[in-house]
Amino acid sequence: MGFIWGKEDLKKLVWHKNSLVRSWACERMKTFYGEAGLEVMERLLKDRDEDVLLGALDYIQTYPDPRFGDEILRLYKKNNGVVAGMAAKALAQLKDERLVDAYERKDFKIDSEEVFHTWMALGRLGTSPARERLRALLEKDSQDVDPIFIKALLTALLIAKEDVTYILKFYSNYYKDFGSEII
Repeated sequence: MGFIWGKEDLKKLVWHKNSLVRSWACERMKTFYGEAGLEVMERLLKDRDEDVLLGALDYIQTYPDPRFGDEILRLYKKNNGVVAGMAAKALAQLKDERLVDAYERKDFKIDSEEVFHTWMALGRLGTSPARERLRALLEKDSQDVDPIFIKALLTALLIAKEDVTYILKFYSNYYKDFGSEII
């Protein structure tokens, strides 16, 4: 049984002038052709529409392919917000250690979604430099930071397989007035 939309038809549609059509073609390519449809990524990762980029980055996270690492890194550096966050997650999925350096150099605008995705990506990367960066963030003025950010950092450290004693020590210092609630 063949598909109504063949692979070649979908490849043509990723060049369509309407971004909804390009996004739809990306989704269909992922659903019907999976890893075999990654050839459209070269085009989709250069799209200017945010929804198309998010679809392409989701595709890469499902079917990681290192040949797109440079383009995803470029997206991370160039964008802010959810696109940068999803690019960070895709880089972590690719185990691309350049994410740590790019994070260090990034000029962040306050966007919690980007920050949370990037921290989780550093956690998924799980390398020593990524853990060190997360620890440094946690230790930096954590008393004046929103507890939601602290929770995100701790979650990222757990994902990175940080030593639990480090996290418990942080908890004991940060929440010293709430010891019974922690236990």
